[in-house]
Amino acid sequence: MATYYFYDISPADDADCLSIDDVVTRVADTFPRHEISAEEAQSDAKKRLAALEGLNAPEEICRIYREGKPVRCRIAEPDAKEYLEFDVWENQGIQIYPYPKDVENCCLPLAHKLAELLGYRLACEEYD
Repeated sequence: MATYYFYDISPADDADCLSIDDVVTRVADTFPRHEISAEEAQSDAKKRLAALEGLNAPEEICRIYREGKPVRCRIAEPDAKEYLEFDVWENQGIQIYPYPKDVENCCLPLAHKLAELLGYRLACEEYD
């Protein structure tokens, strides 16, 4: 059975989150290999909203997906085949669920670099 990982990249308890524009600018300036797509992230958010509404999820959860304007980012080291993908939401940290095969190759080092770039902390959890 594969082990899965969850990365939480967020500010310290007493700090505010950076704006989406600030995160995207820093990512673009720091990672030469990057892709940014608001359309892709927002399309996925609409799909999640439809699923949540179908499950009668609480309104405060649905509102995040209804009103949010996330931006999807993909970052990679210059010569790497693997990349790290995540969505940036306003006033929220970043959660990343990498594929198990990519964790050792690229994800953890990129997650550390991203957290350092943003001045955030990185928490990593394993699950089955």
